[in-house]
This record gives sequence, structure tokens and C-alpha cells, in this order.
Amino acid sequence: MSRFCEPCGITVQEDNFKSHIEGKKHKLQEAKLQHKMKLEETGLYIRGIPNGIKAPELRNIFQQFGDISVINVFGSKAYLYFVDKLSCDEALKHKHVAKNQVLVVNRRKLTLTPPGSMGSGGSGQGLKRGFDNIQNNIKLETPAKRSLDCNKILEAIASPAPITHHFSTLKNLLLAGDEGCQLVIRKICSDLEFSLRTTFNVRKLYPFGSMTTGLAFKDSDLDLFADLEINESKCLLLEDNKNLEKKIFDKAKSCFYRRGNIFTGVVPIARAKTPIIKFIHKATSISCDLSFKDAVGYCNSRLLRQYLQMNERFFELIFFIKYWSRMHQFCSTSKFSNFALSMLGLSFLLSLKDAKGNNVVPPVQELLNTADQNDPHYFVQGWRCAFNTSPITIDLPNTPYFTMPGLLRNFFEYVSHLPFETHVISVLTGQLIERKIFAENPSELPEAYECYRNHIARNPTDSLFKPDECVVIHDPFKLNHNLTGRVTNDVLKSFTEACRTAAELCSSVLDDNNLQSTLLHKLLNPNQHLLNKPNSQAQPSTAKGNVSSSKAMMSITLKMPEAFQENPLENSTNFLSAILQEILHFKIKNVLSSNDVIPSKIGRTDCMQDVHEENLTVLVCQGTKDVWNGRKKAQAFLKAKGTSFQNPLSFNDEKCISTHLAENNIIISDLALECRLICSKEKLNVQFQNEGKQGYFNSCMSFVNIVLHRWVAEFSKTFLQKSESQNNPIENQG
Repeated sequence: MSRFCEPCGITVQEDNFKSHIEGKKHKLQEAKLQHKMKLEETGLYIRGIPNGIKAPELRNIFQQFGDISVINVFGSKAYLYFVDKLSCDEALKHKHVAKNQVLVVNRRKLTLTPPGSMGSGGSGQGLKRGFDNIQNNIKLETPAKRSLDCNKILEAIASPAPITHHFSTLKNLLLAGDEGCQLVIRKICSDLEFSLRTTFNVRKLYPFGSMTTGLAFKDSDLDLFADLEINESKCLLLEDNKNLEKKIFDKAKSCFYRRGNIFTGVVPIARAKTPIIKFIHKATSISCDLSFKDAVGYCNSRLLRQYLQMNERFFELIFFIKYWSRMHQFCSTSKFSNFALSMLGLSFLLSLKDAKGNNVVPPVQELLNTADQNDPHYFVQGWRCAFNTSPITIDLPNTPYFTMPGLLRNFFEYVSHLPFETHVISVLTGQLIERKIFAENPSELPEAYECYRNHIARNPTDSLFKPDECVVIHDPFKLNHNLTGRVTNDVLKSFTEACRTAAELCSSVLDDNNLQSTLLHKLLNPNQHLLNKPNSQAQPSTAKGNVSSSKAMMSITLKMPEAFQENPLENSTNFLSAILQEILHFKIKNVLSSNDVIPSKIGRTDCMQDVHEENLTVLVCQGTKDVWNGRKKAQAFLKAKGTSFQNPLSFNDEKCISTHLAENNIIISDLALECRLICSKEKLNVQFQNEGKQGYFNSCMSFVNIVLHRWVAEFSKTFLQKSESQNNPIENQG
């Protein structure tokens, strides 16, 4: 009897199959398959590129869909790779134009050549990197991945209508529905159990994730935990049983390779913190992740569903947060996970108080304390995971604060003011807990953290977070697991700024039903994070090359540097002029005082309401070169050439990098903007208003939004000292 090995493409005798899948060649082929999936998920194959179009121009066309990691141009063809899959999926939904010529854009496809299948010599070539791969792979394509048409969804809620109607429309267009999810789950679990039972006694398959909480979109994947007889979960973490865990994993993946008629795209990921097997179920075209370690994920999904069922508005809030984060590209493997965002939303719900100051929603701790002690999941891996599953219905007060616009406004405002740097967000207690207590005095943690203290006593190095992690939202049960460990400072800044802008937008419509009728559309607009006020005229992306001209605006409020306090408007204007000219390579064509500016065109934020018109300056600017993309690579190149840089980068260091980029990048002529400076004694509000191509504006402002706070804080004092011996930059303007 023989078996077929799908990754290697060969048939192996039954007696040799075990040694084959443990061999180096098979493992190398598995690694290639995993690498292939990553390239295909994030990569585009572009054809029909006009003469003269290089990597910088392609970056300008595609960067509106997400961060780009690599662009390789080969004449009229190119490979382009995004950082995450969602960006790639979004780019494939649109047409792209360069020099009035439509580009042919397809998902990157590679041929994985099994060892020994290349004729004489038997030497496989691994990943075949040819431009003709797309046609060659048509017969090998897996079932088409379902996708959402985000533009059509936006169009469906563009017309004014009651907010309840728009929520109903979004749910109909986005959600897979409980009935549909259950049918899919039953089919996949049936096929999976059939495939595994040849090797294991399958106790139970536990589906979890959005397909079980009710939050599954029509393109969502399925997560599964397999409780196998030889998979005693509590044994898998013991050092003496590492070989057992590996043995279980290897046997399980061999079950998938034998069932090529049921599963495809099998990718074992053994080195992850929680080893999983990724696969696609052919009959349903659903991507699945199967794990064997523990049932904590299953318990998490049950808990989230319990809270979502307490009130329909709770469900709608978490559902909207999930889609809003996806539309604004805050949700991916390198940013926030869907579950982390749900826990952030839950922490907001736990903060709600009624008129008497009592909690509206019970914290997780309260549900744990009233759990059934006979629950089979009372303890999982030493963590308390059983909770009271009795239905709970919560009636919200009939006040504007608890309407959907009110809840949205209050959520975004809550997030924008959270002290992420100093506190841990705990849904267990419904409170914020200082980080230093976890790091220095775990014994002072609330009683609910008894399991955490016991775990740390046994495993002193397995604490909740590392010092460099900028956000800490811990798992509601596995208390040493930070759900946001991969979130970077840059992502956090962009996220909180977007929440702040969304809160302002919601605040402006709370008392006006007419404005509420388009609120969801404005919040979900992919360009909305660049807008300063709800009446701004920015339009959605057309996704045709550089986005068409529109009046987008970005507003940044900064603390006024102490060095500028004596003459804030003049010092701030000189400083911003230097940044615009010397680092960002803008030409300042004109400088306008408050007397030259129409007051109605000035966007005022809440914190600047006391500003007088004489504290306003407008810099009319014209972009010359794209010096905001590729700065890290430019810095690395200059370092290799012998240039030394300070840490953090100084003003002159930033100038040096910009000069290098300007010398090598193309001239841009379609980026024009107005930079408005509004000063008060303590704050400086900088507003950038687009007057040209929105694609250039978006990419430039994404960079400025990240770095401007640091530049003002670090460069202002030294800049003022230097400027005292130089001419005023404004006096030098034509």
C-alpha cells in the first residue's frame, strides 16, 4: 500500500511514509510551500507598464491601498508586494492606470516544483519565478476566495437614511449569518473528523473565532481546536512532552496530505507559538486554521458571544469597530487582531455607568465567580475559563449617551484618551491597571489575578508583556497573553489619531438627525482619517493611478514648545517653514497672514476654540519630490556608504536622507497644499489642506502624522538657537 505526499508530489510506500515526512527534503518542501503562500497572499503581478514608469511611480499608484514592502520592475512587467494580505485584496478590486494606460494586475502565482519532478537528474527547482506562471497555474488554482466589495458597500450607505437603516444594510451586506456559518462549520467538522479518525480518537472539534460569535463577514476564515485522545492538552506544555507535541502535529498533517480530494493549500506551521495547520476546505472554499494546543480560543469566543447577546447595540458597536478598523487598515497580523479590537470595545462597554454611578455591564470577573464548577472547561492549562452562561439582558438608559451615535462617539473618545503607555487594559476587572504593578509587584494585583500570580511563580519569565510593547490588552482568561504584542508605536499613533477624528465627527452630529443620516458613510470612508471636520469635501478613492483631486484635510494638534512661548506664531511659522522646505522638499510659494484668509475656511478643533484670527498663518506650498517613502532604505544605504547618524535622527540627519531621496526620485507636480498654523499659548494646531492629487497627499500626510510630534518636541529648541543668527525664512519668500 502506498500514500501520496502532496507537498512533494510523489507516492511513498506505507512503510516509508513516516520517515519521508520527517525527512529534510519534505520539510524543505513544506517551508517552500509556506513561503509560496505568503508571496501569493501579499503579491501582485503587474503587466502592461508603459515606458518610463519605474518603481517610485508604481508606489504612488498602489500605496493608497496599504504599506508596500517590495517593488521589482522588469520592463513592462513588475512584482509588487504589500505588507499584509488585506491591502493586496483591496488593490485587486480596482482598475489601475499609468500614463492613460490600464495596467493588467493579477495576484502573484508561483509554481512549487516538487523534488525529482524536473526530468533527468531529479533536481527540483523549488519556486519557479517566471512571468508565464499565471497561465500555467490556471488548472491548479484553489477554489476562489470570497471577497467583499468595499466600494459597493460604501455606495449602499451613501444616501441619507436613518442610522438604524444603515446598520441593517451593513449587516446584510457584510455578515455571513449564524445559519450559514453553522452549515459551513458542520460540513468542515464532519470532513475533518473523517480525515483525522484514521489516526486519532477525536474527542471533539471546537470551532471558534468570528464564525461562532456572530461577527463573521462573508469572507471570514474558520478557526478550529482539535481535542484528540492522545492530545492531553495539559501535557503539551510540559518539557518532557515536547516530542509528543511534535508527534501529534506530524501525524495530523499527514492526515491532510492523504485527503487531497477534501483539503488543499495545506501549510503546516510548526514553529509558531501555537502550532497550526492552515488549509482550504475544497467543498466550501473556506480557509481554516487547525490547532491542537488548548481550548482557550474556544472559551474566548463563547465569552465574546455572551456579551454581544446582552444588547443589540453592543453587537452593532463591536461589529462596526471591526469593519471600521478594516476599512482604515488597522486590522492585520502586524497590527490589531479582530479579537483584540473586540476586547478594546468590551473594555469601553465595561466602563459605562448608569445615573447612579453603577456599572451597566458586568466585568468578566463577575461571570467567572458565578460559573458552574462542573463545566469541563473550568480550568484550561491552569487558567480559569468557565463563566456563567445564563442569558443576560441589559436595558440601556434612554439618553443620547446610549444611542448608537452616542456609543460610537464615546467609544472613539474613550480610546483616544486611554493611557496605553502606563496602564494595562483589563476586561477581567473592567479597570485600567498600572503596568508597574505587573512588572514589580504582582502580589498587589486584584484577587481575580490569582491564576496569573500562580503562573508567574512557576514561570518567572513568562510575564504578560515586554517593556517595549506599546499596547497591553490581555486575554480575558490566559492572563499572561498580550493580544496586542505586535502593535507598533506608529500604528498606535495612527489608530488613536483616527479615533480622535472619528470622535469629533460623531460629536458634530449628535443633536442633528439629518447629519446622523450619513454618519456611518463618513466614518467608513477610507480617506476619513485625513478629514478634520464632517463637512470636508474629500471624496472616496477612485483607485485609478493617483487619486483624483479633492479637498482633503488633516489636522494635528501639538503642545506648544517652551522655546516658542515668547513669540509663538513667528517661531512656529519659521520652524514649520524649515521642515517643509528642508526635509519635505516643498516650495513655499506664498505666506498669508490672518488678514488674507477667509475665516470660514479655517478648520477649528475643540481645543483651539479660543484662538483669535491674528494667531493664524497660512503657507501655500508646492511639492517637488517624494521624500517620505523609502526613508529607512535610504538611511541604510547612506550608512553603508559611511554616513553616520544620531539616534534618534537629528534635523540634519533627516535633511541628509531627504536630499538623497530627492536626487534619486522623480519630480512630482501634482502635490499642492496649504499649511495653516493656528497658535494659542499652550497648543499649536497644524492643518494641511490638499489642493492637488489626493494620492500624493495621503502618502505624505501618513508620514507627517507619524513624525511631526517627534520633530516638534526634539528639534524646536536647537532650531530656535540656530535661527537667532540667521535671517527669518519668511522674509526670504519671493
